[in-house]
This record gives sequence, C-alpha cells and structure tokens, in this order.
Amino acid sequence: MAPKWGIKFAVYLITNHFGKIVAKVCENLLDHGALTLDLVIRYTELSPEHVKNSLLVLIKHNCVQVFVAQGGDEDGSRAKTQYMVLFDNILHRLRFPKFIEIVSGELDDKCAKFFEGLLRDGILNTKQMVDRESQGKENAVAAAAVRESLLKLLMARYVERCPLPEARIVEGEIITKKRGAKGAQDVIVMEKQIQLIQALQKIMQKRT
Repeated sequence: MAPKWGIKFAVYLITNHFGKIVAKVCENLLDHGALTLDLVIRYTELSPEHVKNSLLVLIKHNCVQVFVAQGGDEDGSRAKTQYMVLFDNILHRLRFPKFIEIVSGELDDKCAKFFEGLLRDGILNTKQMVDRESQGKENAVAAAAVRESLLKLLMARYVERCPLPEARIVEGEIITKKRGAKGAQDVIVMEKQIQLIQALQKIMQKRT
C-alpha cells in the first residue's frame, strides 16, 4: 500500500494529466487496493459510464492493470475481474521529459518523436501511430518508417510489445505467467494490448 503522501501526489499527477473524474477512480484504487468494477462504482459514487471510461484511460496509459482474482464465491471456483493501480508507473510520468531526452540522445529525433507520442497517448498499435503521424500532412507517413522506428525502440527496450504476461490473484498473491525474458516496464507498453482495451469496452457496454 502506498503511503498517504504518495497517494496524494499520485492523485495530483493524474488530475493534471487526465482530470478530476479519472483521478477520483485512481484515488479509490490507491486507497482500497484491487477492486471489482462494481466496488469502484460504489466507492466513487460516480456513474458506471464515468467509471468505465476512467478505467479505460488508466489502462491505456499503463496506470492500472486488470487481474482475474480467484475465490469470488464459497468454493473459490468463481473468478472476478479486478483493477489494480500501478503506483510506480504513475510516478514515472514525472520522468517522461528525461526519458525523451535519453531516447533522443541514444537513438534519433524520429524515434524520440514516436516515443513521445506513446508517452502522451498511451497504448497504440502501428496503424494508430501511422494515422496520428499523417494528420495534417499532404502525404501519409509510410507504415514501414513507423515500424523501423518502433523496432529501434523495441531493440533498445524503451518500449515493449503487448500483450503483457497473463496475471491472476490467488489468495492475495499476484502470479504472473512469464513469456520470455523482457526488460522492466518502466516506460510504456504498446501494440496488441489495445485488443484487451477493446474487449473490455465491449464487456462494459454489455453491463450497461
């Protein structure tokens, strides 16, 4: 559990970056730990739509991770989806300017530009990055150019492909299934986890 001053500071950062509604959801996750969607709605007293959208924003920016918690009923066979705040990742947002400076120095300005876009917009797939870079330009940016810069960032371990290792919570412990050696997730995750976000959106829409 994060200290009280840490929670206040994390909430301050999220408020500045995403607004008060998202910050309220984040604050309750920091205060209570991993929660189901229903509990987040109850504690925040926000509308289900506001809570769902806030969770999606936090997931997209790698500030919240989704877990499957076992033991939702008497025999422990039922699994419930829970949302856990990633406290350290929120604090890393303070270091974004330094991260960009390092990438610019070690790689090139083009890589730094793509990297900055990922830090600003969160999880993106290649097509989304191409579309974003092509906005306002007469000719679309080539997908190959985007992939080349992404490959450099991947090889240098400044970004990471998705999906993340599968995780679940059993009796209060987090168990992660590793999928090969990877660097620390200090910065951002990208690519295929966008599919997870889209799947969550569909699930949440069904519950409305």
